[in-house]
Amino acid sequence: MRLSLKIVAVLLLGLVCGCSSYHVRTTRDEFNGDTSNWMLMNRLAGGALLDVDTGLELNPARFIVKNKTLYVLTVAYSGKDWIFIDKGESLVLLVDSQRLGFSGEGSLSSRNVHSGGSVLEQAIYEVSLKDLITIANATEVKVRVMGSSGLIDRHFKKANFKNFKKFVTEYGK
Repeated sequence: MRLSLKIVAVLLLGLVCGCSSYHVRTTRDEFNGDTSNWMLMNRLAGGALLDVDTGLELNPARFIVKNKTLYVLTVAYSGKDWIFIDKGESLVLLVDSQRLGFSGEGSLSSRNVHSGGSVLEQAIYEVSLKDLITIANATEVKVRVMGSSGLIDRHFKKANFKNFKKFVTEYGK
């Protein structure tokens, strides 16, 4: 009985702290050579201790289209309630106390309800490679995503920095 309680405690701690491992999905169009590299599941830490149903991922991606490279940050919010991620500057990072604000189209075109009633909102923000390098090399990153019905604050943990550094090393070319 005690062992199963310990396992449940470890699983809950993982959810609360934010599980984050390095996964990149790469696709290549064999007809025109366009390529995309998306980091996935880079879940950030923070939030209330018992708020295991609310999560935020911040994932970099690179697109090579017609020999032109574009970098973006993707935000994936999941929770019980909508925040309706705003159009405009709705992603703000404090990177070693330096404010970096990013604008995008918001989550209007990417809002879904999942089984059990949880919601998922996603938004995309164009960034520079320099921005990604700055984030990867920081010692502290705080993240805020703003919507018309609320906001969510999270922060990087060791694994998030490791993931960003690895992504920049592999795809920052």
